Amino acid sequence: MKILPFWIWSLILGAIISFITLLIPSSAALSYPWTFGLFTLAGGIAWINSASESLIHASEILSSRKNWNHFVGGTVGEIISTLPEFVVIIFVVAVDPVAALIIAIVTIYNNAVIFSIYSFFLPKTGGGGEYALPAPIYKIGREVLIVGSTVSLILGLVLLIGRLNNPPKPVVTATETAVVGIVMLFIFAHYLGSLITHYSGNAVPETHRPKERSKEPARRIVLLFTVGTLAAFIGGHMISEFAEVMLHKIQLPPVRAALVLAFFAGMAEIFIIIESHLKKEYEIALSNAFGGITQVKFLVFPFTLVLISVIQWLGVAPTGFAGIPIDTTLIFLMVQLFPIFFILFELMQDGHTLSNFDGAAMLGLFFLIIYFLVNVN
Repeated sequence: MKILPFWIWSLILGAIISFITLLIPSSAALSYPWTFGLFTLAGGIAWINSASESLIHASEILSSRKNWNHFVGGTVGEIISTLPEFVVIIFVVAVDPVAALIIAIVTIYNNAVIFSIYSFFLPKTGGGGEYALPAPIYKIGREVLIVGSTVSLILGLVLLIGRLNNPPKPVVTATETAVVGIVMLFIFAHYLGSLITHYSGNAVPETHRPKERSKEPARRIVLLFTVGTLAAFIGGHMISEFAEVMLHKIQLPPVRAALVLAFFAGMAEIFIIIESHLKKEYEIALSNAFGGITQVKFLVFPFTLVLISVIQWLGVAPTGFAGIPIDTTLIFLMVQLFPIFFILFELMQDGHTLSNFDGAAMLGLFFLIIYFLVNVN
C-alpha cells in the first residue's frame, strides 16, 4: 500500500481544521479570541505547507517541460506562493490600510533575514568556500536590486521632505500611491518577462539535474498549481483571521505586530526553501529566498499601494482614513530599505558568488536594521 506523502496529510489536516472553524459559533470565537486565533493559525500553516510542496512539484514539471533552469521555474512558483501575503493584505486593508502597508514593507525585512540565513546552507563548492550564483541572479537579479535600492531612497527622501515642509505634508494621496504602485508593477512585469525570455536556459549540467519530469501529463501540472493556489489562498485567509486577533487584542507597536504577521504570512516561502533544499534543488530554494525580497518589493508592496488607492476612490476606506500618514515610522521603514537592497547588490557583485562571510555580513547588518526598526518605532 502506497503511503501518502506528508504534504497530502497536511492538506487533510488543514481541511479538517477549516471545517471545525465553520462549526464554531461566532459567540464562542468572540469569547475565546486567542484560542480561536491560534487554532486558525495552525490550520493556515497546514494549508500553506501543502501549498508549498504542491507548488514545488508544479515548478519541477514546468521547468522540465519548458526546459527552463530551476531558478526561473522556482520564480514562477514563488509568485504563486506569495498568495497568502496578498490575502492577508486584502483583509487587513479593509480594517487598517496603514497596518497593511507596514506588513508589506516589513515582509521584505523578514525575507532578507531568511535569505541571509539560507546562504549559510548553500553548498560551497568553489575553491574559496563559495557558492556560484546562477546567471539569472548575478545578471538581471542584480539589476533589480539596484533599482529596488534606488526606489526606496527616492520614496524615503520624498516622504522626509514632505514631513519637513512648512506646513508639513500630512498624507500620501490616493493618486500618489497609485502612481508609485503602477510604476513598480510595470518594472516587475518587464523583469519577469526578461527573466523568462533571456535567462531561462537550462545551464545546469546533466549530472546535477533532478529527475526528468517533462513526460508527466499537462493535467498534473494544472492540478498541482490549482491545489497550490487554492491551499495558499485558504491558508492566507486563515492567517488573516489570526491577524485580526493580533491587531485588536494585543497593543503591540505597529512594526512589531507587522513582523509577527509578516512571518506567518510568508510561511510558504520558508517551507519551499526547506523542502527544495532537502531535495537538493538549490536553484528552486534560492529563487524563493531571493524572490522573497525582490517580488515582495516589486509585486506585493505596489499591489498594496494600488489597493489602498482603490478603496479610497471607491469610498470604502475605514472612517477617517484620508491617506497614508507621513510619519517617522513610514519614513524610517522606507529609508532603511535602501541598505537592504544595496548590500545584496554589492555582495553579489563580487565574483557572482556567496560565501559564509557574505551570509554573516548580511545577517549582522539586517539584524541591526530590524533591531532599530523595532526599538525606534
